[in-house]
Amino acid sequence: MAWSLSAGLKRLASLPLTGATWVLHRRLTGRRAVLHVPVDGGGDVRAVALWLDLLRGVAADSLVATVVLEIAGTPGGWSTCEDLRGVIADLRRAGKRVVAWIDAPGNASLWIASAADEVVVPPLAELELTGLGVETSYLRSALDRLGLEADVEAAGAYKSFGEPFRRTHPSPEAREALVALLGEVQDTVERDLAASRGVPRAQVRDWLERAPLGPDEGLREGLVDAVAYLDVLLEAEVEAAGQGARRVGWRGWAFRERLQRRWEGWGRGRVVAVLHLQGAIVSGDEGGGPRVRAARVVPLIEALREQPAVEAVVLHVDSPGGSAVASDRIWRAVGRLAEAKPVVACFGDVAASGGYYLASPAAEIVARPASITGSIGVFGGKLVARGAARKLGVRPVPVALAPQALRLSALRPFDAAQRRSLRASLQRIYDGFVERAALGRGVEVDEIEPWCRGRVWTGRAACARGLVDREGDLWDAVASAERRAELDAGTCRVIHLTPPEPGGLGRLVRDAARRGLPGATWRALGLTAELEGWVEPLVDAPGTAVAGLLQPELLRRPR
Repeated sequence: MAWSLSAGLKRLASLPLTGATWVLHRRLTGRRAVLHVPVDGGGDVRAVALWLDLLRGVAADSLVATVVLEIAGTPGGWSTCEDLRGVIADLRRAGKRVVAWIDAPGNASLWIASAADEVVVPPLAELELTGLGVETSYLRSALDRLGLEADVEAAGAYKSFGEPFRRTHPSPEAREALVALLGEVQDTVERDLAASRGVPRAQVRDWLERAPLGPDEGLREGLVDAVAYLDVLLEAEVEAAGQGARRVGWRGWAFRERLQRRWEGWGRGRVVAVLHLQGAIVSGDEGGGPRVRAARVVPLIEALREQPAVEAVVLHVDSPGGSAVASDRIWRAVGRLAEAKPVVACFGDVAASGGYYLASPAAEIVARPASITGSIGVFGGKLVARGAARKLGVRPVPVALAPQALRLSALRPFDAAQRRSLRASLQRIYDGFVERAALGRGVEVDEIEPWCRGRVWTGRAACARGLVDREGDLWDAVASAERRAELDAGTCRVIHLTPPEPGGLGRLVRDAARRGLPGATWRALGLTAELEGWVEPLVDAPGTAVAGLLQPELLRRPR
């Protein structure tokens, strides 16, 4: 039989990594497997999206008989948990047996696990199915004692961010919005638990009232299917899978799958780019941790617009908002990109305020049902320390050459003229925000404004009010982008990008973009994408990294 490089690489990709790590391949072994998949706390949105896509790919592997999910944490917020439930459903539809073992059963982990064929907990686990609740601390009285006061204003009756600092209890609007938001998520959890566990809705509510439940009680009443230690469960599943079956670790299986996907992706010149935007929106390099930095995001979006190989772009947004000016800069860049090629926005756990703003020019907005979005409103103000200063014997002596010169002084509240000026400023920003949202949605301002006013919605509620186009996940958004670009599914590369940070290759991308060199920009961008795949850690589970070589670039539904 003739040897080829392609066949040789595929065979190499199928070989075991070590004697203890068994990697599946039909031609070499033909042995059925029980795949053990750890699920831990979520990492960055790009890593979690790629991990979920790898797990979804198990559906296409005919040798995996059973998937055991070891749930030690949740991969993210409610919408990310919703994605994992969707992956579990895909695996079951493909004929895989899925068993969920929960280390510390709580609301979200029990909701995820209920999508599996069986739910198993360890002997001493308390089932904390307590239902949803939020406790907000109102600081007005405490600030008064310290001689501090929050002098803030808002455009939008539901824009309640500043309320805890200036009130002793929530406003009617804030309470209304919070109760509605929690109620929708609670309703989803109750409905899914009842359907998945085959019990009446009243039974779920009874569990909520009596929480926490002991493991034996949960077993007796049908909330879980078995009580066992993890090693006992894995041994039982391997035995049930048939003679010669083996337990397979996630690392080995994922490594082989990533290698194969990398090989399949080479040579595909047409690209759909997924740009992951996570964190508060800021203008530059201020703040630590995940940030959507306009100074980094805008050049990257411009590079994507200029590069002919990029046929479409998906914006994956997970941001609570931030700077209005920075949001507007990114909005402008997204609008220019949308004029050149299809842009689809996909909302993650949170895409609110500025997170919604920057995505509004997209041709289509897709949101998970449990996404938190909306919050189309504006607030501003300052913390005033005049009482504290008085207690300390500090005597401010103002010298102002214009009425607004000391408007942001921390030693005095706004006077009447300054307050009018602040309110007018916030109203202008709010009106601009609403106008941009209406423009992106293709409706009149009067149609969309009642659903703005700072009100926060779930993705499902936002869809019903026209703030988003439809419910869906990241894979739905990619498929939509492919259709809008008139690409056949599976014929293009899907690359995952995050905005570059200062230093290294990120600086190269930024500098090339600033010099206005599209070719150099793209070469640097492509080099970054390629090298990321070789040097970033292999994600074993959300929040857990192990040594590895490759990052996948193909985001696809299993064939």
